[in-house]
Formats: sequence, structure tokens, C-alpha cells
Amino acid sequence: FNDAIINADKALSLDKTLSDLFILKGQIYQENGEGEKAEESYEEAYNAAKLNNEDPKKIKAFQAALFDIYYMNESYEKAININEQLIENDLENVALYSNAGALYQNMLLNEETYASEMFATLKSLNQEDLQLLIFIYEDCISYAKEARTKFIMCNQLEMDEDEAENYLKEAKQLKQRINDLNAQIKKVNKRIKEIE
Repeated sequence: FNDAIINADKALSLDKTLSDLFILKGQIYQENGEGEKAEESYEEAYNAAKLNNEDPKKIKAFQAALFDIYYMNESYEKAININEQLIENDLENVALYSNAGALYQNMLLNEETYASEMFATLKSLNQEDLQLLIFIYEDCISYAKEARTKFIMCNQLEMDEDEAENYLKEAKQLKQRINDLNAQIKKVNKRIKEIE
């Protein structure tokens, strides 16, 4: 492992435009559980490939590797950005929309968990914390709407009827979550009025 990284670094010290070596380093880091270093290497590979005007298929493969490592490292904002670039180049790829929907759902879940913990102590929150809770719920709604939009696109593009129905079902569940989140905001606003 260390020898492979050392040799790759030696070659890269001579020529920083060797995108394949950056990818190799990233793969080695990833296989050894060093996600952050893998992410850095994949980013360098992607940037070198763009700088070199390499084959668009190769650049797309590097973007896919970046997406995977961002997702694994829970760098969801970065993963969404790279996935949106992939979608721009492949507007009818169901998997890309599905990936985006899953990302937004993960972000929603993270924020919902935090909001639920705060909501459990609603009676003891001060006005500033209550305003923060509303802000978090609004973020949750935004993530849910984005995920819903992506799953509706999946429903429209998916050729398999059963899969298309699953995407539609997911979109409907997200609509209900949005309604539930709006109900939570009303409860928080009611609490704010009670303590004013």
C-alpha cells in the first residue's frame, strides 16, 4: 500500500497532469478505508482530466468515482453538485435522478433527526432555539421537495412499470412528510406565541 502511494507520488512530482495516477491513488486510499484522502485524489484526477481536455467518457467516469466517494464520506452537497453535472450530460438517466433523490432523502433524514431531538424538548426551548427549529424544519421541507421532484422524474423516465410505481409511491410518501413537517412548524409557531 505505502509503496504504491510513494511510487505514484514520485511520478506525480514529475507530471501533475497524470489523471490516471490520481485515480489509482484514490482507489488505493479507498480500499484502505481512507475516505478523505481518496476524495482528495479523485478530485485531483477530475481536475487534471478537465485541464487536459481528456475524453468526455473518462471525465464522466471520474465524476462517477467522485460521486461515490462523496456519498460514502457523507459529503452530500458535493455529491449533489457532481450528480447535477452528470444529469446535465445525460438528461434521461433514471439512476442519476434516483441517486439525487436518495441524497436529498439522506440529508432530510439527518436534519429530521436533529429537529426531532429539539422538538422533544419544545417546552424548554427559548425563542431563539424555536426559531432555529423552524429553520431546520424549513430545510427539511426543501430537501423533501427536491427528493420528491427527483423521484417524480424517475417515475416519468422509468420503463419498468413496477419500478416506476415504486418511484411514484416514494414521491407520495415525501408529500406526506412535507405535510407533517408543515404541521410541526405550526406547533413551533404556536409555542413561540405562548412565550411572547
